[in-house]
Amino acid sequence: MSFFRGGTAMTKDYSPEKKAALLKAIDNALTGMGEPVKKTVMWHLNDQGVYIGCNNIDVLRLYSTLEQLIGSGADVVFNEVYSELEKQLTPDILTRLDSESCHDCPLTRIEKLLNAGGNN
Repeated sequence: MSFFRGGTAMTKDYSPEKKAALLKAIDNALTGMGEPVKKTVMWHLNDQGVYIGCNNIDVLRLYSTLEQLIGSGADVVFNEVYSELEKQLTPDILTRLDSESCHDCPLTRIEKLLNAGGNN
């Protein structure tokens, strides 16, 4: 997962459970666009150096590149990623989130969800 510190994007090392949940959520969200569209988007992401299957995916870069490819559709995809993460991560993690703080952009909500629970 990426976050800004000093103006640069950094990859954060999350637990294997959270990494797996994130990769599955991204895959499911992209699959929701339809298989031909997913394949095309994946090809363009790979061409830009964004690899979904890698262990240390840079979510900020994924979002930025996806936004360049499909515009505001990136928010739709990341809202789906967030919904998938909510389903996959344990209820204990979700109860620690401040529900009032999750009203902003999907990228920020995903970061907050992955940071909750202390098992980064």
